[in-house]
Amino acid sequence: MEELTTVGSRRCFDLSEETCILSQLGSGPDASDEPQFYSVADFVEILKYAEARNVKVAPEFNMPGHARAAVVSMEARAKNGDDSYRLMDPEDETELLTVQFYDRSSIINPCLDSSVRFVVKLVDEVVKMYADAQVDMDVWQFGGYEAKNILLGAGYSAYDLPKELPFS
Repeated sequence: MEELTTVGSRRCFDLSEETCILSQLGSGPDASDEPQFYSVADFVEILKYAEARNVKVAPEFNMPGHARAAVVSMEARAKNGDDSYRLMDPEDETELLTVQFYDRSSIINPCLDSSVRFVVKLVDEVVKMYADAQVDMDVWQFGGYEAKNILLGAGYSAYDLPKELPFS
């Protein structure tokens, strides 16, 4: 899901948000040429460094709220023909405003099969990095706050949960 780094990690002035996410909080109109994310190698090195010092690194998967970089990145991917990880329903007409003054493009729609695929892929990739570092990933956090009425109608499609969820 390269769009997470090629689009979601970059801030610049692009109203279509196909190359970056709009600037916020003084980040300026021009995207930095320097990477604004940790590479896989960087993260594996951090895990090894922490493990050698008896420090536990607990990843946080902040969703369904506070997920604007992921949602915008997967929308850019969908515009290029691959909607297998789409996090926003294009037919959803819900109007909402988050505390950051964003619309529904900052909230993952948990009612979509593609959202479940995204989360499974994301967690799998993080688990692989822990395995590469030979460190157990025995603790993590799924932050689920600030997502308004996600399963209470509000425009989201009905979703029949599978008998066994991928994370149970």
